[in-house]
Amino acid sequence: MRIPHALVLAAASTLVAFVSTAPVADPPQQAAPRVSVEDVFAGGTPVPQAVFELSGGGALFHLEGGASPGSKAFKTKANKKNIAQCIAGDLGCGGHMDALEINDVDMKAYLYIYDANTWGITTTADPANTVVPAEGDPVPVTLLTGLMDGKGRFMMAGRHAASETDFLFEGKAALEKGTLVPKKASGTLSAVSIEAEHWFNGKAKTVGKTLFTPDM
Repeated sequence: MRIPHALVLAAASTLVAFVSTAPVADPPQQAAPRVSVEDVFAGGTPVPQAVFELSGGGALFHLEGGASPGSKAFKTKANKKNIAQCIAGDLGCGGHMDALEINDVDMKAYLYIYDANTWGITTTADPANTVVPAEGDPVPVTLLTGLMDGKGRFMMAGRHAASETDFLFEGKAALEKGTLVPKKASGTLSAVSIEAEHWFNGKAKTVGKTLFTPDM
């Protein structure tokens, strides 16, 4: 059966009208452009968006002298001061300070937030007393780089060059409304140093409100 030509034209006209009046979905929002570490530090040591005291604890596993078949790593407890020592580059991470760096006398650890992909850990709350990358004097900042989503889930990693300690910090941050700036963060903190022959597993979290913002 042949369909009348006029009916075909009418149907086509109706389809065109429907398509032209159908709502058009908004284009997907583009994520903010990722800033490279080189860009962040191109002008020298940058100003962080926030600084928090970092607390926590866990366990140190010691393999001083190396491993042998059937041997087990010696385990000791670690507290927030030991975390600060590891961040400072103390190869004992719980023993004496090896004076690899100049550190604050309070032996506290601090978390610096530069942007969503670049954080830092150090032992001073004063950004004016820091240097990036983690070398030299005054107090160095060990960079942690990684990813954080819009809900605050993150994974950051970095290396303290002087002690060859690798850090991995993974967890969740609560974000300031409408921003990617954390107002607190917590998660698992791991560190390992072949030179020091030990590794650390534990928890870490920020303490209280930020100690610094650029407008302070």
